[in-house]
Amino acid sequence: MKRFLAGFGWAVALLLVGCDGVSPVAAPDEQTLLTPEELVLEGAPASQLALVVEGTPLKLGGALDTAFVGNFSKPSGAYAVSELPPGFSQDFRAIGWERDARHFVALGLNDQLLMAMDIREKITGAELGRRVQAIESANGDPTVELESASTSVQVWEGSGERLVVVKVAHPTDEKAEPRYSFTVALGRPRVMTQMGMSV
Repeated sequence: MKRFLAGFGWAVALLLVGCDGVSPVAAPDEQTLLTPEELVLEGAPASQLALVVEGTPLKLGGALDTAFVGNFSKPSGAYAVSELPPGFSQDFRAIGWERDARHFVALGLNDQLLMAMDIREKITGAELGRRVQAIESANGDPTVELESASTSVQVWEGSGERLVVVKVAHPTDEKAEPRYSFTVALGRPRVMTQMGMSV
């Protein structure tokens, strides 16, 4: 079973694989608004974990607008995204873009980067392997790994930060090359939990 988290102007599969007996990702909390005061109690992130895409590392703690650097930059022809996800007060700010089979979004407070998410749809197994290897090379072994028939989830827990990787195999014709969805997100634990990215 899949659970879809909408709210940025696109739908992101955050995946509850209950039919396989595995529930790697919790349901997002859309009823309770997250407030800035809750993040103050959580403390600052250590900025040790990194979201890595094509050699460009992105870490928490910097300015929100620095999310648009390197391979996270908005490409020509991409649609801008600025809608907040459900469960976040208007104190927060979302920036991002979507183009074809790729989506990128960042969430901030007082212009400080709190969360970033990169999504790829229908990638090959070879590309999936390269992206996972880049994440693991930068962050070491995950804290938690969960798998079902079609879904794999890896979670890294750091001091004041959480990195989540979700891989989903798409059903294809037997003669067709397998395709996958790949989502990687880095954020403050309270923000990630609010969006349903916790185990």
